[in-house]
Amino acid sequence: MVSPQAVVPKEIEVSKPAAAGKTNVIVDANGERASVSEVSFIGPPRAENVKRLCVAPCVVELAPGPHVLRFADERDATRASDTRIDVDEKPRLVRHAMGRTEKADGWNKAGWALFLGGAGVVGIGGLLADQSASGEKFDPDMLTAAIATAVVGGTLALVGIPMMIASRPQTQQGATTEVKLARR
Repeated sequence: MVSPQAVVPKEIEVSKPAAAGKTNVIVDANGERASVSEVSFIGPPRAENVKRLCVAPCVVELAPGPHVLRFADERDATRASDTRIDVDEKPRLVRHAMGRTEKADGWNKAGWALFLGGAGVVGIGGLLADQSASGEKFDPDMLTAAIATAVVGGTLALVGIPMMIASRPQTQQGATTEVKLARR
């Protein structure tokens, strides 16, 4: 993804200075409307605290230090991405081109169904094989049915595995341009 140009949106004007201990940050989603939230990570891995800041383009006041901002298209849930910025005492512009995550849920579910169903059919083949050898008389027809059942089940399971692998989510990362601005 190409980083956006460092252009302040026309509709944004920073007329007042930031509160004490804060810095004005102009946030823009590369000319698109997007929900902007600050994400902090807490507790166990992947646990997040998300605080909505504004709808871009907008101006937010942030304390100096590192921040993770999440840009999310409110109309398209597949378009969202995070960026990390380091805020100091100088006002700045942050323009972010949102990334995209595409999921192939149908193929993934079908792959799992084939894999689990095939594994179950292999189990049935094993039970049939056990039945063919039990008792006083060996039944070759039952053994043939058991082998055929196990082969069909194994084939189904093996077809499901590549379907699950091929349907993993595809992620395109976002791109960010961050520049310090002259004091306003």
